[in-house]
Amino acid sequence: MAEEDKIKILKDVHGELYDDLVREWSMRTICEVLREIYWLTKDQEIRDRVKESMVMAKAMDRRLTEYYNEAHPESEIRYDEGIWKPNPFKDQKREEQALRELEECEQ
Repeated sequence: MAEEDKIKILKDVHGELYDDLVREWSMRTICEVLREIYWLTKDQEIRDRVKESMVMAKAMDRRLTEYYNEAHPESEIRYDEGIWKPNPFKDQKREEQALRELEECEQ
């Protein structure tokens, strides 16, 4: 399976949470901890709550951006500019695990 096909499948499965659940970031944040919890358990109830928490974290990020923009209306950058960089040492473990789980569900 081509890499593009794998990414499309994962994006279809995880929707807007694809980046939050499958990718890893160089900085340890609340979202990174939630990702670790998500991938450490197979308990669906816990995974659902982690996804709910991710949505809440995204809403909090939007509010922080609004607050920053209101306080700095002349600024053209985000308050967290430069913090979010993809981890260059990321392995394929999470993507492979997500694809395996998808295949198991399809059987």
